[in-house]
Amino acid sequence: MKVLEEVGLVSIPDSELLQIFKDGDRRAYEQIYKRYWGILYVYARKILSDEDDAQDIVQEVFTNLWYKGSELTISTSLSSYLYTSVRYKFFDLLDHRKLRTNYKEYLQQFIEDGEYITDNHLREREFAAVIEKEVARLPAKMREIFELSRNIR
Repeated sequence: MKVLEEVGLVSIPDSELLQIFKDGDRRAYEQIYKRYWGILYVYARKILSDEDDAQDIVQEVFTNLWYKGSELTISTSLSSYLYTSVRYKFFDLLDHRKLRTNYKEYLQQFIEDGEYITDNHLREREFAAVIEKEVARLPAKMREIFELSRNIR
């Protein structure tokens, strides 16, 4: 650890820096963040049209690195891993947006074409209650005739 303090994390190669981070040194994570946040943001910005989405994707990559860092097995370089992570997050975002768009289209189609079965049942019951109430208000002879005309089997 004395070597790290003397030399500083700035001059340590990525592979060693990653190992130091995996061993639990928070400063190593901070150095990885400083090294790669800006260039990953530029990369994300090139593939996305929205600044906020680009920032969110890069932040998710670093959040995942933080939480899964100790158990990560990276077979390529750290930079390749991070760039690939940004690309996969981009694909996830596209899939999520496609799903959201499909849901919106389905919902719009349901609103335009769908049957409101529950609403229809509720209206039928309310209408039947109103009819029963009005039939009950009829004079006895008229009510009997009405009920006989409707209850013929």
